[in-house]
Amino acid sequence: MKTRLVSVFSISGAGSMSKRIILTGFGFVITFIVLFGFYWSSEPAVFSVQQKTEEKLALAGNDYVVGSTTTVALITVAKTLLNKPGGYLSSDVSPPGIYLDNIPSWEFGALVQVRDLAVALVRLQQSGHIIDQRLPC
Repeated sequence: MKTRLVSVFSISGAGSMSKRIILTGFGFVITFIVLFGFYWSSEPAVFSVQQKTEEKLALAGNDYVVGSTTTVALITVAKTLLNKPGGYLSSDVSPPGIYLDNIPSWEFGALVQVRDLAVALVRLQQSGHIIDQRLPC
């Protein structure tokens, strides 16, 4: 049994060239998947909300109004989620997406944050901008 296992995993002897090619190819594939995983796992760049707001308002030619900063933060987080390397990994079923276990959790958290803030902004707009007096302003 031991001799049989040694002969299967041996790279010398008959068929050694094909074994070397297969093992080398397998090594390249594993290396590529790991490096691609590192690229997909890179953190998005930190941004200044005030600076982004000023840029967006200057680009649109608008003045600052209440809610501009919140809206720009919402747009920036949504664009970060859409444009991140690797796409939306929560539905990924192949390497390297299947072993990047923290990325889908981050994506889901960002998606829930975008959804909740968008719903809050719509409800605020539909309510006629009536602010509850109990909220600290």
